[in-house]
Amino acid sequence: MAELFPYGRNASGLPDGLRCYETASEAMSVIADCPAETAVIYDAALHSSALQIPESAAAKDDLSHAGLLLGGAGALGLSRFACLNWFLLNPNPNYRCASWRATPSLCMIRPETLRDLGGFDSAYESPAARLMDYGFRLLSAGGRVSHDPAWLGSGPSMHKSDPIGLVDEFVFLLRHIGRLHAAWSAFWSPLAGVNPIAVWSAFGRARRRVRQNLRPIPSSGVVSSRLIGAEKRQEVRGITAIIPTLNRYDYIARSIVSLLKQNPRPDEVIVVDQTPKERRQPEIYAPFEGPGFRVIYQDRPGQSTSRNAAIKEATGEWCLLWEDDTEAWDDLMQEHVRAVEYSGADASTGVSLAPWKTAEYIPEKKRHHQLADVLATGNCLVRRDALLEVGGLDVAFNRGSGADHDLGTRLYLSGKEIVFNPKAIETHHKAPSGGMRTYGAWWRNSTTWLSPYPPPTQVYTVRRYYPRQYWLPLYLLHFWTAAHRQQKFTELMWLWMSAPWKLWRSTRAASRLKTELGLLADSRVGA
Repeated sequence: MAELFPYGRNASGLPDGLRCYETASEAMSVIADCPAETAVIYDAALHSSALQIPESAAAKDDLSHAGLLLGGAGALGLSRFACLNWFLLNPNPNYRCASWRATPSLCMIRPETLRDLGGFDSAYESPAARLMDYGFRLLSAGGRVSHDPAWLGSGPSMHKSDPIGLVDEFVFLLRHIGRLHAAWSAFWSPLAGVNPIAVWSAFGRARRRVRQNLRPIPSSGVVSSRLIGAEKRQEVRGITAIIPTLNRYDYIARSIVSLLKQNPRPDEVIVVDQTPKERRQPEIYAPFEGPGFRVIYQDRPGQSTSRNAAIKEATGEWCLLWEDDTEAWDDLMQEHVRAVEYSGADASTGVSLAPWKTAEYIPEKKRHHQLADVLATGNCLVRRDALLEVGGLDVAFNRGSGADHDLGTRLYLSGKEIVFNPKAIETHHKAPSGGMRTYGAWWRNSTTWLSPYPPPTQVYTVRRYYPRQYWLPLYLLHFWTAAHRQQKFTELMWLWMSAPWKLWRSTRAASRLKTELGLLADSRVGA
């Protein structure tokens, strides 16, 4: 039974004996001490909605809300000047989806989990910002944080929460992204129509509040989370492993063998070989011939078109997106299957480690299951129908980096859940030739003396998901990131001196990607 915490002046419809708090801040201040399993904080005007906790929220969520329909959409938006992260975007509010943008207008909290994370952060001025910060921290700690329109019944409410001020915008940036990135956002925020004087005044106040208020201290290293349940929430039936390859015959056999040794092993393996005809070595696949193994030869190479071709042909309900120069650790498939069955998520994305690394190299904050803000198309178990729904992989990324981020972003925006799985590990050999190396693609933030920068596919990504006022700051943010990677003074000087020319070349190339490849219907899954 949930304990109710209404607030506001419109208390006429509340039952006798139910206390109505004056403000959201007052109601939130007592939730951590609540002995009930769940607590619902809400504006008293939404009392009837607060009584109807969605079934999925009660069973699976650590924090459930309708914030994207109650004033939370786009809140704390200055953070989008500072980084590319799909959690900073707004998924479709008409579907149940992962989102930390909760508002106190209508929200279910588990007091035990709140205590585990040390309560709300007092550095924020507004209750809405404190609640959103808690949701963001809970995501990182492994909790399930969901927006659920079922809270509001058949139609959206016209009720809106109070707006979040500039001070809280910068407190969020300072807490979660960093001081330099907060200053970067402050510098560019006038592009979003914010008064520069108000911006720098708020930035200074935010820095003082961050210094004066300690971060909440978690009570233990383990958070009481319902992301991974005690019982199965779905069954995985039928897995098709998809391996695109291009001139990697020294690696592909080991990659296939590592999957066939798994328990459970894939029900089907599809290799899409894009090697030029004169270089093909079909005898490599001879040991694997038989039911459940197929090779598709593709004359026109492309990482997206090759995977899309295999997704179309797959017979399994689930697809294991894999790579040709990797080897699965012994329990990789078991861990992927367990993660999606016990979480009910649409995808499990794993970890890639260099041959000389052990699991100890996984950062401590990433050593537990959590809803993911990354997706690895080289180590991911995902529902085939989810891939079909979002149109497969975008062919604009055929020869450039970022196809995984783009696919993950579209899955997230469509309401699909992706679980980061630190126990599903592969060894990635990073073959020096073949594959994407054929086109000179290595790392998203790397550049050569004469190449366009940022990579045209990254410019394409920015233009696709962010309003125009964010474009230039995010382009230049790539130069800042690359500058930190340069080891030689001459390389750093050339990077900045050539920046206008490199950026001009990149934006032109991105425009050609958009018009020539874009999302051509005949190149997408489900066409």
